[in-house]
Amino acid sequence: MGGSKWVKLSKMRLRVKMSRDSINLIFGWGWSKGISITIILTKYNSPNPSHFPLDYTFLFIHDGLVASEIHSDPVSRLLALTTKAERPFRDCLASVFKREKRRKSVACLITDPLWRFTRVVTEEFGVPRIMLHTSTVTDLVILSSPDVLQHEDYSKLPVAIAMVDEMKASSGLICNSFEELEGSSLEALKQNIDIPVFPIGPLHKYSTTSATSFLIQDKAPVISWLDNQAPKSVLYVSFGSIATISRAEFQEIAAGLADSNQSFMWVIRPDFVQGSENAQLILEDFDEKMGERGHIIAWAPQQEVLAHPAVGGAFMHGGWNSALESISEGVPVICMPCLFPDQKTISGLVSEVWKVGLRVKRGDTRGQIKEAVIRLMSDQQIREKMEAFKETVDKCLVNGGSSYKSLNELCALISAL
Repeated sequence: MGGSKWVKLSKMRLRVKMSRDSINLIFGWGWSKGISITIILTKYNSPNPSHFPLDYTFLFIHDGLVASEIHSDPVSRLLALTTKAERPFRDCLASVFKREKRRKSVACLITDPLWRFTRVVTEEFGVPRIMLHTSTVTDLVILSSPDVLQHEDYSKLPVAIAMVDEMKASSGLICNSFEELEGSSLEALKQNIDIPVFPIGPLHKYSTTSATSFLIQDKAPVISWLDNQAPKSVLYVSFGSIATISRAEFQEIAAGLADSNQSFMWVIRPDFVQGSENAQLILEDFDEKMGERGHIIAWAPQQEVLAHPAVGGAFMHGGWNSALESISEGVPVICMPCLFPDQKTISGLVSEVWKVGLRVKRGDTRGQIKEAVIRLMSDQQIREKMEAFKETVDKCLVNGGSSYKSLNELCALISAL
């Protein structure tokens, strides 16, 4: 590629972890292939460039969001960003071309398919686009199928269905998955969208989190508590960065954890419970009553927690990042879908297809949650299946592995654009 420049439009941290990890993938891989990289982001929830090496170029554009849009639901916030970002993005890309003197210095733009405005701008400049999808491939198979409008959950999200048109109009698709995990879905997707598909995941395994964390917090108390627990004895509980539940659902989860007699670490965001500014206060003396068996915190370095020898299971919301992180560390998982339709799909894959975990529903009783926790932590078949996936992850990323090969194929495509 020589001096070619690869411009990426970040997902603006609407899915915080994958924006961080995908950026780091591009840094680590792109620079090793002789590709210089420019990251274009809005100022909304953007990372601090000082946390990255000086050779990486960050360009920031104004998102134009007002306070009501910043604090709105994720879909509304996404739509607002899509509407307001086209002009700033066009101006920013024009400045890149002016600085680089010529069009051919920019090989392509890598962008999330949700950012539909990039298609208009890149066509004006004659820049190819490659899509980066950060959820499950199976999710895309559903979205690209002829009967998607008949699907109970996906039909309610036309913005998600529209992603397929953006993919079909692009030069290729990067997927955060790997052949051994979603092989049949990858084949079906290639038939549906008819463009090159590159499963190069799991993306988070390309680097450590310490170099790319958006949130710099003290992880010592979290890890030190785990250091004092027996191997595979702790259930890690976390429901992501944006999902919320009702007060009643929250109390049932707490009671189910208490009744299970299982040691657990529970990450509770202040805004996790709808209508509450500090969810932990709802539990009153719950943390003290649990004693050493329960550890409630507001934040955790999730990848490091899942890799800790003391963690024997996880209870999560069914997000793709969390599912892949659990698979990568061989940690069986309970999924409780809380927000987007893909979480139901992922929960079904985990519990019914791969059989590496269990699924519970929002509104399940404390007894049902208790039963799921006890079974997850004691089911040896589930644990063995998940540990086998962990071994597969380790192999697919190294020379000769499926993701390694796919990454080289992606490099070849970019070189040819």
